[in-house]
Amino acid sequence: HTRYGTVTGVQTCALPIYAQNVELENEVADLMTQVSSLLDKLKGQDDTLSEYSINETAIKTDKVSMGKIDKEIQFYHNNDKCPSCSQIISTDLKNQKIHECSINKSEIEKEIENKRKTNEDLSKKIEQYSQIDSKIEKIQDKVKEIKAHISSNNQYIKKINKQISDLQNESNNMDKENETLQTIIEEGKKHSTDKKELEENSQYYAMAAMILKDSGIKSKIIKYYLPIMNKIINQRSEEHTSELQSQFRISYAVF
Repeated sequence: HTRYGTVTGVQTCALPIYAQNVELENEVADLMTQVSSLLDKLKGQDDTLSEYSINETAIKTDKVSMGKIDKEIQFYHNNDKCPSCSQIISTDLKNQKIHECSINKSEIEKEIENKRKTNEDLSKKIEQYSQIDSKIEKIQDKVKEIKAHISSNNQYIKKINKQISDLQNESNNMDKENETLQTIIEEGKKHSTDKKELEENSQYYAMAAMILKDSGIKSKIIKYYLPIMNKIINQRSEEHTSELQSQFRISYAVF
């Protein structure tokens, strides 16, 4: 009963750990559902980042183009003839070139402004994606922490299961030892009975030997006790009877 109580006690210790693991696994499942939902919100992230990068590159290119236009406008303002061929640049030509450059510059400025506005909106989306990434990272860290806790609990449960197995094996061995002890006790009782019977027989043998050795009143005693002895001997087992009769059934004529 003590052994059974010990096994039950150990099993009881494991029950709260099993229950805790169920709760932790449910929590992990809920967290992974949240991660899945957040990942759905990140589906446009790559396209957004790509568009933002393209716009930034285009803005840099447009700024380089604007710099060239500014230099060209500055050239026509500062020069009346071509530095390479020394050809005279007329006022009408200069004004025409400056006007064309100004129109191109204005168009590029508009494109840059549109791209900047677009990238401002994209920046807000990118910030949202960054926040979502941060949430996912925190949840994943939490999941790792919970899984580590579950793993630790499983190691503890494994240890408890081993203790239960050892106790059950000890209990089985105890049952076998009890059976062996019971067998020894039964054999001891039988040996005790046999010993008692042998002690009684020994007393009878001693009595008979004493009578036979007595030389003074031997004849009278034999005549008186021999029938009684024969009667007692006849009550013994058949095996003892045949042996005792051969030794003690003696004719009166012998004496």
